[in-house]
Amino acid sequence: MTKARDLANIAGAIANDKIPSSKLDVSFENITDTGTEGTKVASGTTAQRGSTAGQLRFNSTTGLAEYYTGTAFKIIDSPPAVTSISPTSVLTGNANITINGSGFASGAVIKFIGNDGTEFTSPSVTVNSATQITAQTPSSPLLVSKEPYDVKVINASCLTGQLDNSLDAGGSPTWSTASGSLGNISEGASANFSISASDPDGTAIVYSDTTGNLASNSLTLNSSTGAITGTAPTVTADTTISFTGRASDGVNTTDRAFSIIVKNKTVDVVDIFGDSSGIGLYQLNNAYTNASGGSLPTLSDTGAPTFTTSIKKYGTHALDFSGDGKYIDINTTTRMYAISVWSYLDSNDLEPSSTNSNEYLIELRHDNDGNNKPYFYYHRSTQSGKLGLISTATDTTAENQIGEIWINGTQHTSGEFHFDVNTWYHIVVNASGSTYQNTTKGNWNEGVRFGNRSDGSSSGKVGHIDQIRVFNRALTSSEIGQLYNEVE
Repeated sequence: MTKARDLANIAGAIANDKIPSSKLDVSFENITDTGTEGTKVASGTTAQRGSTAGQLRFNSTTGLAEYYTGTAFKIIDSPPAVTSISPTSVLTGNANITINGSGFASGAVIKFIGNDGTEFTSPSVTVNSATQITAQTPSSPLLVSKEPYDVKVINASCLTGQLDNSLDAGGSPTWSTASGSLGNISEGASANFSISASDPDGTAIVYSDTTGNLASNSLTLNSSTGAITGTAPTVTADTTISFTGRASDGVNTTDRAFSIIVKNKTVDVVDIFGDSSGIGLYQLNNAYTNASGGSLPTLSDTGAPTFTTSIKKYGTHALDFSGDGKYIDINTTTRMYAISVWSYLDSNDLEPSSTNSNEYLIELRHDNDGNNKPYFYYHRSTQSGKLGLISTATDTTAENQIGEIWINGTQHTSGEFHFDVNTWYHIVVNASGSTYQNTTKGNWNEGVRFGNRSDGSSSGKVGHIDQIRVFNRALTSSEIGQLYNEVE
């Protein structure tokens, strides 16, 4: 048969613009399509699929191209991508989660996958668009023990996209450390601060400083424990390091503002306020000498109080008055308007109440023997493990007037103040106001005594003192607070 007759036979067999397969025996190899619009393939519903391996078709039901492997049809598609979800934390069942991304297709299935691989299928999925899906969590709340959860989108093509560790089954971390200042540290000292937060479902917290201010000041924040360590930077004045602490459970974060005050080291400075008001600093580091720059004379002692290294507030030593008749004097005619001293009583200083009926540790008053010298009087006694302060600051009798009494930064106005043993207390006598500054006794211009009564009685037997400061003017409440908060 000639080629022309074959084609004629084929043409003659055409009916209804179709050639029956019985009349057509044609094979093609290495086909090249030179058109520009594309080659149309077979199109039909899922129900109309064939069963021959290698068949390529367009599935009008799914709207996707597919091919048959001989055992199953494979859909030709691009995988979806999940970029974010909202919210990132759910506490209840049937919570709506908005999933953002690309390549989402109708019929998509959503799974929430726990950290142990357990899968929870969303009971309700709405494909809003190719870039957004709304999916519900299961009716039973997701288990906290399996968080954080991956969110997985499975398109009808079986291609998937997943955002790992994106969903938390608990709440956001909660700070237990109050915002604001964590405290003071002296320049050059070793830092020992910490911040703390917790996650409501017990997830481990990761700490960070979003500002970087800690690191830039040579301080380190431990990401696991919240401990802040390192060496405080050198400063020329009291400096506040402000930073934002972040607590993260891996999904949710909570921020809080904190600060650390780096103190300019002034414990060795006589004129601590920089206005020539500081005229005396007796550090009692195994000597009675006024610190460099002070204008008051060296202390004189009676009964030789003991310098001790076991109990001290600053430096290397403090002074122990244990024993009868021991005291030290500042003998001067220079007017003194404020005196600051640290005082301590240890448990070994306590004596039975039968030894002395008076129940106070320190009596602050002027002597009544005519020489006007005030005294810090350490008295032996006990009262349920605590000793008290008797002040005659508000006594209207001229010989008893001494000034304001401040204890640990707070003014003590009347009555007894009871001191715990084994504790340092900051005491300031302040000749504030006309009552004290306009009287001879209020100015203390005939010296002052520590440790025993200035009338010579040998009653002062207990107590330790350290860091005596003397000023030629009355102090403000904020200055007294600064002395109390002074760090070495």
